[in-house]
Amino acid sequence: MLFELMYKIFFEMKKKYFILLFFSFTLFFLTVFHSSCGDKNEIVPYVYVYFELDLNQPDMQALLPVGGMVFLNGGHRGIVVYHHSIDQFWAYDRACTYHPYTDCRVQESSQWGTLECDCCHSQYALFADGIVTKAPASVALLKYNVNYIASSQILIISN
Repeated sequence: MLFELMYKIFFEMKKKYFILLFFSFTLFFLTVFHSSCGDKNEIVPYVYVYFELDLNQPDMQALLPVGGMVFLNGGHRGIVVYHHSIDQFWAYDRACTYHPYTDCRVQESSQWGTLECDCCHSQYALFADGIVTKAPASVALLKYNVNYIASSQILIISN
C-alpha cells in the first residue's frame, strides 16, 4: 500500500509537478532551518593573533596567581589572558558573542572569574572555557591557543 503511494507520487507525477514539489519542500526546510538560527549570535571575525608574553615582566604580575588575568590589545576587540591552573593559561577575545560587530566588549565583572559585556550584560565564565552564564548571549567567547613554556615563563598566544 505504502509502496504504491510512493510509486504514484514519484513516478506517475508529471515532471513539472515533481520539480515544483521538490523546490517547495526545499524552500520550506531552508526557511525553517534559517529561522531557527535567527538569534543575534554571530561568529567573531578572524583576526591574526600571535603574542609572546614574558611572565617575568612587571606588567604581567597580575597573571601570576591562579585566577589572575590581564587584558591585552589585539584580536578583534582585545584579549583577556586567564591563569586557569598551575601550568595552564587560557586566552579569549573580548568581543561579546551576542553582537561581535559592535564596539561592545567584555570587562571584568563583580563576580570572581567572570566577564560581563558592557552593552548587553551577558556574562561569561573564564574558568569554564568562556561559556555563557547569563543571557542574552548563547555562544562562548572565542578562545585562542595558548602554549606555556614553564622553563622560561613565556606564554605564546595564537590562532
